[in-house]
Amino acid sequence: MTMTIGQALYNLLNDYFFLNRVHRMLALFANKGENENLRADLEEAQKKIIKLKEKNSALKARLTQLENRVADQFL
Repeated sequence: MTMTIGQALYNLLNDYFFLNRVHRMLALFANKGENENLRADLEEAQKKIIKLKEKNSALKARLTQLENRVADQFL
């Protein structure tokens, strides 16, 4: 079966648009995976921030106790 130039161009354009769609779909899936990795990193960072805030609160409480002890000794 022979194709005319128009049919050949039509087939090439169909192939191009098909491959373009496939490429876009693959990019979306890759982006989704990257977003999931970023979300996991964000959750881990949030947990670390919470731990550091708790540690900071404990250190502030200890510092207040020490300041009170020192103030009591000198007053």
